[in-house]
Amino acid sequence: MIGRVIRALLGVAVLGGLVLCWLLVQANLFGPGPIPRERIEPAIHAGLDWLDASDRYTRLAGDNGVFPIEVWITRQVLAEFPHPGLEADIRRGWQRLLASPRRFWAKFPGEPERRLRPIDRKVLEAFIGQDFLGKAGVEGARAWDRWFLYAAYPETRHMIKGDFDGMLSEHWSVSFGYELSHRLYAYRMFQRQSPEVAAEYDMAALEERAMATMLREMHLDFRLYDLYYERVAFYLERVDDPAEAPGSLDRWIERILDAQNADGSWNSGPSLGCDLVAAFGLDCERGTPGYHPTFLALHALAQYQALHEGRR
Repeated sequence: MIGRVIRALLGVAVLGGLVLCWLLVQANLFGPGPIPRERIEPAIHAGLDWLDASDRYTRLAGDNGVFPIEVWITRQVLAEFPHPGLEADIRRGWQRLLASPRRFWAKFPGEPERRLRPIDRKVLEAFIGQDFLGKAGVEGARAWDRWFLYAAYPETRHMIKGDFDGMLSEHWSVSFGYELSHRLYAYRMFQRQSPEVAAEYDMAALEERAMATMLREMHLDFRLYDLYYERVAFYLERVDDPAEAPGSLDRWIERILDAQNADGSWNSGPSLGCDLVAAFGLDCERGTPGYHPTFLALHALAQYQALHEGRR
């Protein structure tokens, strides 16, 4: 009896291992070759239409809206694929942001320099110092919010003891989470906005090592969700020649296109079960649509298109 149970368990383990190997191969090795603009462009326009209809971009940095760093990334998509409706949403949202206590978020690349008044400085420091939904549920800064703000206002980077040093640590070498991609983007923001600080701490080298780790994760974590799209998009930002791209890139982009919903959106939430079903060509519902996976998927597609059309 015990022997039969052991053999059954071993059989299940072997079968599970074979299925996992198949999913890894299916997610990385069956690339279709360069994907034409004729397939990518309609997907991007449909996604931009969905973001416009969501009305999230009229509300920035609070009020269930979009954070300015996400707007800045979305604007990179719009530079390649203009969308008057979404651009108007962003302009309205930006004006609301500038009239709000959170106007300190407006200091990002491409935005005019704005002098912070003393009251703005106090709000900024309170936001950095308050844990996310900390005392009495008051909204404050998540770790990556603080990192992006340190890049914009480097004089605040030592406000929380050990926080900036933690951003520089490399314990993300076994991350498999959002923290790695957000650290990587923080290094980039420092290089853009505070190059002297970035040079002092050699953030270019930190970024390169983070990129290498993220590339491994892109091959191993094949679940289709916002972090998958984020990894591909952030990686592509640093690729200047298609010959330098991983051999799996075309397959990754094809998977992102296949995951788009009929209404133009992409869904949040990883689902190993869905990936297994989809690997055999069957349909599967993946979570709920969201602006976060949608703008990241669009960013990945736009970066891929710009790379293959020589606009990098």
